[in-house]
Amino acid sequence: MKLNVVKTNIGTLVPAFDTDHETFKKMSVGDVMEMEWKKPRNPLFHRKFFALIRTVYSNTERFPNQNACRLWLTMKAGFVDYVENDGELTAIPKSIAFHSMDELKFEQLYNAVVDVAINELNFPKQIVDEVANYY
Repeated sequence: MKLNVVKTNIGTLVPAFDTDHETFKKMSVGDVMEMEWKKPRNPLFHRKFFALIRTVYSNTERFPNQNACRLWLTMKAGFVDYVENDGELTAIPKSIAFHSMDELKFEQLYNAVVDVAINELNFPKQIVDEVANYY
């Protein structure tokens, strides 16, 4: 069962949204709960990332499609897993799905992709800055 909570200034946790309130009401005072802390992803930041990918793709002729551009940028940014295949390691881009990457890690990816776009593709910083104002 997932529950979004907010830490108050007195150190207690309260439901973050109305939808979480119903789940929260099912807990009894004194119940011990196991908790895994994870900062949820910001959907607007996710859109900003894809705006960056679209912008890079639209302004370069290096990639056959937008997805290839995203995968290349992700790999060049160092967000890869390695899989052994016939004794050789193959780099596979990490998933950027909401459940597999929290907000802090996603921000690191975004900043690394910006660096790759500017330093490896000589992408104009002015255009990257315009995308940065996306949200």
